[in-house]
Amino acid sequence: MISNNKTSERIEILISKLILVSKNLDDIEKSLIDQLDNDEETAHHFLDKAVDAASIEYRLIGIELNDTGGFELMQLCYYKVPVEYDCGSVIEMAWNGIGTWRF
Repeated sequence: MISNNKTSERIEILISKLILVSKNLDDIEKSLIDQLDNDEETAHHFLDKAVDAASIEYRLIGIELNDTGGFELMQLCYYKVPVEYDCGSVIEMAWNGIGTWRF
């Protein structure tokens, strides 16, 4: 069994990863906005790929959070992501069906 200290450390790492993935996705989205005027189709294609990649990372994080502390821990970590990254719906969709999480 993992000690509480190790569990807390792991949760902090997962929160950091959740925030980093969200920040990276936000950065990609902002950089692609400039491309919309030049090549909208290509910009949307790359954004879709970035969302897909982020969703995989989100899902893996969500599974581990659920295994560690269930819905309550997932919800707590979800609210740690700064709202200005605007990734809430992507996280919610990625976590849909993990434990009792529903989107």
